[in-house]
Amino acid sequence: TPDELTTMLRNKTALLLRFSAESGAMIGLRTDDPEEPRVKRLGHLAEAAGLAFQLRDDVLGMFADEKKLGKPVGSDLRRGKRTFLFALGLHRMSDKDRAQFLQYLGNASLTAADCAQAGKMLRDCGALAETEKLRTALLSSISHDLRTPLASILGSATSLTTSEGNFDEP
Repeated sequence: TPDELTTMLRNKTALLLRFSAESGAMIGLRTDDPEEPRVKRLGHLAEAAGLAFQLRDDVLGMFADEKKLGKPVGSDLRRGKRTFLFALGLHRMSDKDRAQFLQYLGNASLTAADCAQAGKMLRDCGALAETEKLRTALLSSISHDLRTPLASILGSATSLTTSEGNFDEP
């Protein structure tokens, strides 16, 4: 289901970015409190960025220009990869289209025409538009949060120094 896939995306990409941002903020702020508001805020931004990245990757995997993408369009479909886009499509498709799409999913010998037909099915059921809408909403939330300068989120630059001096010094 799309909810299960959102959890998978969060666990796969978004939490890695969240952990990196939070642990970096904790080091920079010299705190061991993961609930510190500035740590949580940076973690939230990173998690949203990870989710937006993964959604974009799903869309590009089906609809990009192969030369720009660097891999065959439809490779996720051919491999039977569980993506949010595919799960949402299967959830929204008619029974007939769902049955056809399931024939495509995991079929390593799909032609370019088959992939194009699968893409059309994802467009027609609204899965592509909904995935892009979700990605845009995630990016908008990040953009809104980033209107606050990073320095005010983290505090003064002096909080990013050690007792021996600046981290940039050898």
